[in-house]
Amino acid sequence: MSDAPLTSPCFTDKRPICSLHSALFPAALHRSLFLAVPAEFLEGSRAEALPMSYASVDALTLVSEYLPGQVGAWISSSPEARRSREKSSQGLCISLNQYKDEAPSSSRRSRRSRLRCDISDAQGMRLCRWWLLRCSGASRPASSIAGVAETTSGSGAPRLRLPPKLSKYMMCPLSVCCWGNRHASGAAKNETAGSIYVPRMNCSLGELFSLGCIECVEINGPSLCPTPSEWLSCLVVARGVEELRIKAATVPLNELLLLLYSSAATLRVVEMTGTALPRLQMFALAPRIEVLLLHNVTVHPHSVVGSEKAEGQGNEQSPPPTNRVGLSDLAALQQLRRLDMANCRGDFDCAGISRCCFLRAVHLSGCSVKDTDIPHLGQLPCVEELFLARTRVTNVQALRAGKRLRFIQLSNSQVDSDGLDGLQTLPYLTRLDLSSTLVSDVNCLGQSQSLVYLNLATTHVTSEGIAGLSRLRTLEQLMLRNNSIRDVSFLAEARSLKTLSLQSTLVDSAGLKGFGGLQTLQDLSLAHTRVTNVTELQHCRNLWRLDLQGSLVNQAGIVGLEGLPKLRVLLLSHTDVDSLELILKSASLQQLEVKFSRVNGASPFFGVPKGSALTDVTLTHCDVSDVNDLGSCKELRLLNMWSSKVTSEGIAGLCEAKSLQEVDLAETAVTDISPLLCCARIQTLILYRSSLRSLDGIGALQRLRRLDIAETPVSSLRSLWPCKRLEVLNISNTPVDDDGFQGIGQAQFLRVILMSFTSIARLGELGQCSQLEELHAQSCPVTSEGLAGLEKARRLVKINLSYTKIQGGIQRFANCHKLLKLNVKFTDVPYDEVAYVERHLPVCRVMNDAAQRIAKDVTLLT
Repeated sequence: MSDAPLTSPCFTDKRPICSLHSALFPAALHRSLFLAVPAEFLEGSRAEALPMSYASVDALTLVSEYLPGQVGAWISSSPEARRSREKSSQGLCISLNQYKDEAPSSSRRSRRSRLRCDISDAQGMRLCRWWLLRCSGASRPASSIAGVAETTSGSGAPRLRLPPKLSKYMMCPLSVCCWGNRHASGAAKNETAGSIYVPRMNCSLGELFSLGCIECVEINGPSLCPTPSEWLSCLVVARGVEELRIKAATVPLNELLLLLYSSAATLRVVEMTGTALPRLQMFALAPRIEVLLLHNVTVHPHSVVGSEKAEGQGNEQSPPPTNRVGLSDLAALQQLRRLDMANCRGDFDCAGISRCCFLRAVHLSGCSVKDTDIPHLGQLPCVEELFLARTRVTNVQALRAGKRLRFIQLSNSQVDSDGLDGLQTLPYLTRLDLSSTLVSDVNCLGQSQSLVYLNLATTHVTSEGIAGLSRLRTLEQLMLRNNSIRDVSFLAEARSLKTLSLQSTLVDSAGLKGFGGLQTLQDLSLAHTRVTNVTELQHCRNLWRLDLQGSLVNQAGIVGLEGLPKLRVLLLSHTDVDSLELILKSASLQQLEVKFSRVNGASPFFGVPKGSALTDVTLTHCDVSDVNDLGSCKELRLLNMWSSKVTSEGIAGLCEAKSLQEVDLAETAVTDISPLLCCARIQTLILYRSSLRSLDGIGALQRLRRLDIAETPVSSLRSLWPCKRLEVLNISNTPVDDDGFQGIGQAQFLRVILMSFTSIARLGELGQCSQLEELHAQSCPVTSEGLAGLEKARRLVKINLSYTKIQGGIQRFANCHKLLKLNVKFTDVPYDEVAYVERHLPVCRVMNDAAQRIAKDVTLLT
């Protein structure tokens, strides 16, 4: 191989050559990346591919001490630890976790360990190569070659403990994730770390595969360079790849085709999001693909593969090319089990798809599927799930040929009642979703022998159009919300019905006649109906959830519900119920919600039994002033008394509720929270717009994570700092000043702080909060000097300093590499500082009006 260093691009044209580009975001020009790397490292990182072997867990722990910026939690099988860990400043994050195999026919049914390398820049690529060389035992390079320092001795260095259930002799497959701009496309958002800044990559696909035996490759957002000649051999022999994921990224097309061909024997899962493809026929290069996921992909036919003249045609003109994209191109994938093409753009033709003999799940939601394609989909011999939501399909009668169909999704399509005839003959159909369609009559489905779930929400059905459903002996879940239905008494004959939603219908009490005989009914929603009396439901012995919010029921209409033996959840918001005396006698009730209630009286919970099972109580916008009786509820975890007349004396009895975890006393007359200080498990305390004046003693709540005292008279936070686990703090519009703000640096777990409209002028102490991500300090008297030290909070993602007195000094935030939004509107920050931050943080959005003020010669008032 050539001796060119890893950073050599080996090409001069910066335009992508035959690239697989994003359909929504064009590939940006490659940017030069300056890295301060020792010369000896460049000499030791010549183009040398790692051996095709797995890294051992034992070697992984031995070299862990050389990884800079990593702590003992970086190697863990816990998903929570993965989400909470901080990415290394060197562009590399390595974790050992357990993953579940996605291939349907895989023999690896259980979770297995996989070594994951998240690479975010060129330095991360170098560090990953050095680290893997040590783990594989191929060589033992000095730590200086990787640009890191060995600060601990080999003998005295603490060793990381192995994750549970992992042997030190276990061999770990390698998973490489290459990050670019995570916010390049909404289709490629990462759920666990979507707010972390990651620069663009400056490497090629061949360099990634030079790292060794890679089982999973994931490319999120970056624009990869064409592979130099010295790395092409690594791409040609890239055998062993089982999963390939490309999300909103730019990859040279010829290299992608080469990768598919070289991994033909092992590649089983392919996922692409937010890209453009020439033809689907390219996947025939890897005929063992079992799962093909194409989300928001644009398919351009005839862009690469041309049509040649067949023999014997002479000078005869070839037929004009068609613009339809044939799914028959996937016929070569004889092991394909799942095809997901949701929201793909292209004029698709389903003719020939029946040759995919083992296809079990087909997702074509949001695609240009027409009625003429339905017969071809019905001929799939093994298909069990078919998704056709948001399509122009009007008739699906041809699907009756799909004898193995179990789930059909037709929501938001153009299907009408006439187009459903024949589905009742499907012997295994258990789930059918017809929500938001033109269906008005589904009586034909009453002949089905297998239907379990039926969704008719937001359709044109009437009581007469669903009367035939009473004959369904297998129906368990029926969704009828947002329809013009008045009478459902005939459903009393559906003896297997468990879940019924009648929300926002015209059903009244007479329409529920006979429901007392539904002994299987478990979940019933009558929200926003005309029902006034539900006493008939007292015979439904298995009912555990009843939603009556927004209905016309009153106190007399709920008599008898307290005797239901399994009732656990009762929603009575926006009703005329004015007393809880009866319902509190229930021995099984756990969650009671009465928002915007008419409940009156000083002690509405008087008489609640000591052995009550209540865990969540919500009673808002009422005249209640006393909740002391709830102290006898030993299992009470949540209490919401927002906008009530509760006083400090009215919560004195809560000191006995030792299980309380969340308390909301916003807009109440509470002035003293000392009774709550005995509830050591409280994690959330909301006192917004209350009459609280002091936080004395709040340090006793050691588990407190969220505190909201906005718009209260509280002026000092010094009593709060013993709460070491505090994560979210809202002190907006309070009289807190710099003196009352002292000590905020002790809140080491603080992630979000809202402090707008306060008298705080110095924010530097917040730099000691290593976990701080969001700071909202708009309309505070903060000056440029008051920002000194804030730049030490390197995890900052959002900063709002609008309407403050700062006149500059925002260059310091250029070191906050995770910063995504900086708001300095209506300040005197000069434009050159704004440009400096934008230049050093290209992903950060700096909201300012400096340019407009300069153009209009506007001077801000002080």
